[in-house]
Amino acid sequence: MKKFLRTFAIASVLIMGISSNTFAAQSNSDLLGVRGGWSEDGGYFINVPTGSYNLLASSKPESHKATKEYQYAGKNVLATKVIGETEWEGVYHYTRARFESVFDGTPYADSDRQWGNDKTRAESDWYIADFAIAKTYYGNE
Repeated sequence: MKKFLRTFAIASVLIMGISSNTFAAQSNSDLLGVRGGWSEDGGYFINVPTGSYNLLASSKPESHKATKEYQYAGKNVLATKVIGETEWEGVYHYTRARFESVFDGTPYADSDRQWGNDKTRAESDWYIADFAIAKTYYGNE
């Protein structure tokens, strides 16, 4: 019985690890071309394109800002919204705001890419963000 339980536990861990990596890869495939953003667990970040030795002045925005708003969605239940704002003068670009599962990266309350020139703003839907991380992204691809 002990051997069975140990084998079962090892198999479960392996299956869960493979599944969550597969789901994370599938759910984040729409993040290709992201140039930067913000995550509540890691702060602001910038992705430098591979093979870029010289960055042009317009290769990053003047600013990218993320904020969160809160409202009650019932007794003792707090809903959250994440808002991303990007200023990138003279560049057609997008801003995106959403929550992602802490377990496998599955997106929730996604604003999708909000495209525009100079300034863009994206707001997620209200979401009860238990076990989720607020994130914003920007890019021009």
